[in-house]
Amino acid sequence: MNTHYLVAVSGTPLPALTYGSDLMLAAGTRVLVPLGQRQLVGVVLAAIEAPTDAEYAVKSIISALDEAPLWQESELKLLAWCARYYHADWGRLLETALPPQLRLSKQPTRPAKPLKAPELGQAALVNLNAEQQHASDQIAESFGQFKAWLLMGVTGSGKTEVYAQLIDQVLQQGQQVLMLVPEIGLTAPMVSRLAQRLNTQPVVLHSERTNSQRAQIWQLTRQGYPLLLIGTRSAIFAPLPKLGLIIVDEEHDSAYKQQDSIRYHARDVAIMRAKQQTCPIVLGSATPSLESLANVDEGKLALLRLTQRANQQALPKMLTIDMRQQRLDGALSPQLLCAVERTLAEQGQ
Repeated sequence: MNTHYLVAVSGTPLPALTYGSDLMLAAGTRVLVPLGQRQLVGVVLAAIEAPTDAEYAVKSIISALDEAPLWQESELKLLAWCARYYHADWGRLLETALPPQLRLSKQPTRPAKPLKAPELGQAALVNLNAEQQHASDQIAESFGQFKAWLLMGVTGSGKTEVYAQLIDQVLQQGQQVLMLVPEIGLTAPMVSRLAQRLNTQPVVLHSERTNSQRAQIWQLTRQGYPLLLIGTRSAIFAPLPKLGLIIVDEEHDSAYKQQDSIRYHARDVAIMRAKQQTCPIVLGSATPSLESLANVDEGKLALLRLTQRANQQALPKMLTIDMRQQRLDGALSPQLLCAVERTLAEQGQ
């Protein structure tokens, strides 16, 4: 064994382990390793110095499963940050970060029908109003550097149109865009709207894709083709070597929090990924989370506002009621109940 490697072994509640090999292996490469009586899939994290005066025999890597690394160095740094920040062992972290087929298959992964990179057509973008254009211009000035933006826009203000303008610019520069949405049910409408505007088909990654599809998407995105990847929280770990922009839509949504296995917040991981891969990130919401608003106050996020509806429709009138002076029906004031009854009687919403 000429070289020793630190290897994260999938599916085990263990830290990274030391293995030896005569192969020259790049960090991010999947390998097959022995663990007790089993053979498991692991990921090479780094080459290390051979342990001296070890009280144990270093076992050998059985074989390499990838011709090229799944993750590049900055993406492995993100996983290392997650392991430290969320106190996560590497084995469980790989269970979350790797598609099932890539962490369970003990054979080299060569998809029978690799996905084709989506073609980039001529975008059909609508005209932006002054607020939208200002937001788009400000964010575009931060391309190629890390800057975190909070795009706070009232419902109907056209945040998606701003996204589309930015995505088109990044794709035309030959780079990749990652867009996170909180739930699977929101991927289809977002894909439809952006596909129509950008004249390219976004790549979609979430848990309802088959194991084979998820592995194929990984093989596609790691090649660096210019594309838009839309997915739920686990998509934050997908390999994107030419990442130029991250968008987190509905950043306030609690669905970005993983509540079982490795517990993490995809929005916060996305911010760290943008920092490590030196690209801007946009957090979009009509009702931002309190922590994001606090980060604006502390200068960690730059605030951009969209205060008008894009279709020029008037915003609803708002009335603040002092509940201490009301005789409530459950938790509802008489004024609210009357307003609801009147609106429904007029066939309104």
